[in-house]
Amino acid sequence: MAHIVVLGAGLGGSIMAYELAEEISSSDNITVITKDPEYHFVP
Repeated sequence: MAHIVVLGAGLGGSIMAYELAEEISSSDNITVITKDPEYHFVP
């Protein structure tokens, strides 16, 4: 079981998290860390 941490939830960090989610096993976890307490993605 791996725990992957993506630092930065901007456009690049969000895309990386989604891309990684397709490649890792179901027992692995991804955590995305941002500087704000809430995250709003506006494409």
